Formats: sequence, C-alpha cells, structure tokens
Amino acid sequence: MSSYPSIVDLYNATARGYDELYRDEQYSKYKFVFSRGFTPKGTVVDIGCGTGLLYEYIVSMGYTFTRYLCIEPSPQMIYLSLRKCKGDPRTFGIMGYGENVGLRDGVADTIYSFTVLDNVEKKYWPIFIGEIVRLLNTHGYAILSFLRHGWRDKLEYLRKINMDRGLEMKFLGCNRYDCFIVFLGECCVRE
Repeated sequence: MSSYPSIVDLYNATARGYDELYRDEQYSKYKFVFSRGFTPKGTVVDIGCGTGLLYEYIVSMGYTFTRYLCIEPSPQMIYLSLRKCKGDPRTFGIMGYGENVGLRDGVADTIYSFTVLDNVEKKYWPIFIGEIVRLLNTHGYAILSFLRHGWRDKLEYLRKINMDRGLEMKFLGCNRYDCFIVFLGECCVRE
C-alpha cells in the first residue's frame, strides 16, 4: 500500500549481502535504544525486521522475550530472518507492511521499527503510526527511528500525527545514522 514496490524489489535483490553491509550500523541503533532502557520485554513486534539483525542482537546480548513477531514485506529478507531464528518456537514471520500488520489490538509489549518510516510515503505516516499505537498494549513501548536527514521536520510531523493518538511520545535523540522516538503506553510514562 505505502511502501513502493521498487523498495521491496531492492531489498529482495540486496538481501544476501545486507548483513555484511549494515550489521554494524544496525547494531549501533539497537545499542543506542537499549542503553536508554528500552530493552525487549514480553511480546516483541519488529516492524521491518529485514534479515533479523535485531533478533540476532537481542539473543547475542542475552535479552529475553516471550514472542518475537517479525513483520517484513520482502520475501527474501523474511526468509533470511527466519533462517536466523533457527526454529526458535517463540518467533513468527509475517509478510506485510507496517501500515496493515493484521495482529490483534494491544498484542505488543515492545515494538521496534528501525528506519522503516523513511520507506513509507509520507501521506501514509498517520496510518503507520496508528497501527503502532493500535498494536501497543498499555504496559508497553514502541521505538521508532528515522534517518537524520530532515529529522526536525519529521519529528514535528510525528508530533502532529500523535496529538490525537493519546500516547506519550518522547524524542530520545540521534546517533550517527538515525533519530529515535518512543511511544509510551499509559503505564510506562516516565519522567
């Protein structure tokens, strides 16, 4: 619906070399978020899971979760992601876009979506954010990152979108690659 088919084609074509090219960059994003206390808990929904680098990082660092739901529109990327999970019965792969995940309301304790927003047409951002808010339970949080280029405008637009959504949204800052926000469920609001 929102992500350009050419982007999915690009990810299909580059899937096999993705980890070698982007592991360090992606790991730096995860480290940034986890160092601020937003580690996985309960049911994790990874929107735009790619080749499963976040799963790999979580497991390698000793973090735990109950279930890991990997949402990805690229067949090649999700195939590699599920291979990486090596039959872990807590993991599930779902082919789809972040704007229409197809899971029940409030299923997620933790949602991660790293650099997916930049692949979504801006006119669909409200739907994308609405889906994240819908999936998040009252005890959870959702981390969303976006490329640094034009980050102030993106942040302002995200604040406007969220005004009617009812969740606390906080800016966590930027690292070398991305900027990060968190949506906090009602019970997770931090001062």
